[in-house]
Amino acid sequence: MAQAFSQALGQLISGDEASATIALGQLCTSKAGTPARHFEMATRLLQAMQYCHSSQPSAEAEARLAALALAEAQLTFSADAATQARGRQLAGHIYEDYLGDRAAAEASYRAAVQADPTLISAQARLDRLLWQDAFVAAKVHVSKAN
Repeated sequence: MAQAFSQALGQLISGDEASATIALGQLCTSKAGTPARHFEMATRLLQAMQYCHSSQPSAEAEARLAALALAEAQLTFSADAATQARGRQLAGHIYEDYLGDRAAAEASYRAAVQADPTLISAQARLDRLLWQDAFVAAKVHVSKAN
């Protein structure tokens, strides 16, 4: 398994995202075509991105991988509430940390919490985003007052 993951990383680093995606898909243990499989694939793509980050892939390659991971996460949205919530939280993470879209991240985190109010990690990410926005707004308000 570690060898297959290393092979997929090598393919990602060399720019062969299609082969890497196939190799990562073969590492998935969930049944093909299920929301659980899509969630697992999105997670594996993000893991691969994190490992590849040290080799400094191009911004375009990183954006393509993030988009692939996001597409996989979005395929979980029609699943049961718990899987849907995890997929929406993962989508929020991709929007926030890889694509820089805070509004989409906030919407994804809100949808995750709505789907499963017990998913504390999604609530924590949402709270952090809202706190950061409030802090920035207060800072701007204070600087305008001076």
